[in-house]
Amino acid sequence: MVALVCSQPLRACPESIFPPVSDNELLIAPERVESLLDKSKMARASECDELAADLAQLFFWGVGIQPVDFTAAARQLAFLQALSPGDATLRLLEPAVVLLGKSARLDVDEAMRRYQREINSGDALRRDKALAVLNQLAREQPKVNLQGQPLYLDAGRHLPAPAAQRGVILDADQGRLLVDSGGGMPALRWISPGLELPALAGPMAFFAHRAPGADQRRQQWQMPSQSLTTGLLRSGFGQRDQFLEIQCTATVIGPQWLLTAAHCLSAPDGGDEVLQQLAFAWRGERWVVSQAWRHQEHRSGDQQRGNVGQYSGSDVALLALAAPLPVTDFPRLASPDSEVEIYSFGYPQDKAPGTLWASECRGQLRRPDGPGELRVYRLDCSNTVGQSGSAVIDKARPDTVYGVLSARVREQQDDFNVFAAFSPALVKDIQRLISGDTDIQASGRSRFLQRYYAAPEVISRK
Repeated sequence: MVALVCSQPLRACPESIFPPVSDNELLIAPERVESLLDKSKMARASECDELAADLAQLFFWGVGIQPVDFTAAARQLAFLQALSPGDATLRLLEPAVVLLGKSARLDVDEAMRRYQREINSGDALRRDKALAVLNQLAREQPKVNLQGQPLYLDAGRHLPAPAAQRGVILDADQGRLLVDSGGGMPALRWISPGLELPALAGPMAFFAHRAPGADQRRQQWQMPSQSLTTGLLRSGFGQRDQFLEIQCTATVIGPQWLLTAAHCLSAPDGGDEVLQQLAFAWRGERWVVSQAWRHQEHRSGDQQRGNVGQYSGSDVALLALAAPLPVTDFPRLASPDSEVEIYSFGYPQDKAPGTLWASECRGQLRRPDGPGELRVYRLDCSNTVGQSGSAVIDKARPDTVYGVLSARVREQQDDFNVFAAFSPALVKDIQRLISGDTDIQASGRSRFLQRYYAAPEVISRK
């Protein structure tokens, strides 16, 4: 007689919820984090490669209720290495935990070479995801001022390295640093262990080298620490039975105030459609814009007439939201020098919908103050439709906004972008408006700005 032995069927491993490394997305939605942290699931990470990969990414990036934990990420990557040595998550994250001294599976120089190969691969997504990992280290690890400090190319400190201004401490005990080697490119360096280095204020970010004429925009999956709050501005226009919507970028500069470009309030191509609706899309929610103010000198026809200085110099608008955003940190507004190095963050329409992209540019004053104190700066980077209205941010002081990304200019064989820069007087005028100056609100006009739009529900309440 043969006895049949029954046993419990093995539970299948859960499907992965983080996007694959080859996907255009990087992170999961915050509301999915809690299910991933279920204790019964986490206990199976050593036997499920999909779960180990998901948890490694969750701990490395920090999403929703889960803070960043590089040590926990390294532990999950060790499970993943044992289960599936060819998993692409290892290619993306394992070199990072090696650089941090939390894994010894790779030599640290080889770990850095892996990121350099990704950055120089010629594949924009691979480049951007490698930079995202290194920028995550720069977000979370201590940043220090390296001025006057001797640096080395090797752990034995035999080969002197070129000087660097700033760096990120990867492993303090080993004296291992990640530095900006110039042009925004990351490099591995060494310093004597135990040195007391002055902390560096503000965030630090790495960018790939710029090549003339190349698209150097970098996808940004989460804003840098201490950076700005940015979202999509949707402008709706109507004429008879037609409705047209365009998209720009807007940046929070006060509890209920956004900064964007004035031309985002006008129908494209000089059409006569009437502005009927404005909304700010942020974190999956829609926020109603109750008022819009724009520079009094702005005329959409100036672009068709080739009057770049007038059109782009006045391309500044302020939007009041019907309700305050849950944001507490706001930038300072300032007037730039004649030459600046800047960042901007926007939502280009030539990229995947709703994805945030960062640009690093050099700006040079093209038109000094004229009538209305209009200032225009020429940029050396590529931007496109949808990025209009992006705040222009000082690279050295990322809490400082200099103006607004305006337009693309074509002059004979020349093709470049420009931004509208604040003059000191315009900064004061904007500050009066967003501080709630009653005289400006009552008259609908300040020295440089005038009320251009009020939402229908706001008008009906008056």
